[in-house]
Amino acid sequence: MAAQLQLFGGEADGLVVPLDGVARPDVYYAVPLFDAPLIGAEPTQRGKQVLMRKLGVLAYRFSTAVPKATGLEFRYLRAPELDKVRTRPGFGCPGRSGDELPS
Repeated sequence: MAAQLQLFGGEADGLVVPLDGVARPDVYYAVPLFDAPLIGAEPTQRGKQVLMRKLGVLAYRFSTAVPKATGLEFRYLRAPELDKVRTRPGFGCPGRSGDELPS
């Protein structure tokens, strides 16, 4: 039975990550969209893993486990208070305060 995690809310909303033989983390750190091209440009898999660990700053906390036909899905909710680098509250989240760019 395969397991995966899915992120809800914030910039990485909808991202699905397979957990191939890896234990479910309590907190998952996603890479901001503007840093994603850096990972894609890295030629080695090991280099991509290192970059993902270094650039992953957007925190998502485990919420619930949902059984699916293909396995177990772990759902994570955005938790900005756990970010490795503080972001403006609500920035990048449509309909929330902070979406406006400074004038």
